[in-house]
Amino acid sequence: MKNNIFEVDVKGLRQLQSGKPKWFIVRELLQNAMDEDITQCTIYMRYEYGKAYVTVEDDSPIGFRDLTDAYTLFKDTYKRTDVKKRGRFNFGEKQVLCLADNARIISTTGGVEFDILKGKRTTLRKKREKGSEIYVIIKMSKEDYNECCTYCNDILVPKDIRIILSIDGNEQQLIYKNPHKTFSAKLITEIKEDDKMKNVTRETEVNIHLKNNNISYIYEMGIPICEIDCNYSIDVQQKVPLSNDRDKVDSKYLKTIYGEVLNQVID
Repeated sequence: MKNNIFEVDVKGLRQLQSGKPKWFIVRELLQNAMDEDITQCTIYMRYEYGKAYVTVEDDSPIGFRDLTDAYTLFKDTYKRTDVKKRGRFNFGEKQVLCLADNARIISTTGGVEFDILKGKRTTLRKKREKGSEIYVIIKMSKEDYNECCTYCNDILVPKDIRIILSIDGNEQQLIYKNPHKTFSAKLITEIKEDDKMKNVTRETEVNIHLKNNNISYIYEMGIPICEIDCNYSIDVQQKVPLSNDRDKVDSKYLKTIYGEVLNQVID
């Protein structure tokens, strides 16, 4: 039975997202791919006449589990019960799609196409044998596009995943970077228990990395969250408590993890 009593104004949602740095588009699409059982992900980006054309393709055996997730806000997701999955809000795709002029998702379970400007959604008969392909066309400045490209170089590639980056036809493989140091720590994470999202403390692996271009980030399993005031970048291997926009970490959490890192690098 349908229990949706709200409607979403796409134009209003688009306005709210328009001021955000556009690299979040790459973050959300890549994160969704990396949360699946994949061995390879390819990011294609090109820029023409004031628009960015972005495609993220993966080889997940299952593919996009439920296409309605792409257009249903805050729907329950299996990722909420797994601290090793980055997703939990089920909001990221909608933030990306509302900015697009056009978008298309094709996966093992079917396909769907969005014409945002016309307010039209079309179910496609196309299917893939494995994996998913998400394609968006989004207006942005060349400066914003360059920031999207630069963002890709800040990603910490998991050891068991091959990530290919194709920018304006120039292809490269993002290289796995060995951590400067790895240790275990008990940190707060988020998980769904008893049908509620809770903060719980669990032991997890933490990777310390040297700065990249003199900038330090806190990461959630390889995905940059935000810059931090630290001599190292910190990659936490479980869900990090985040804001809905996934770009802020609680100051108390940072204070705790700084202390853990300091204990490891005090010498």
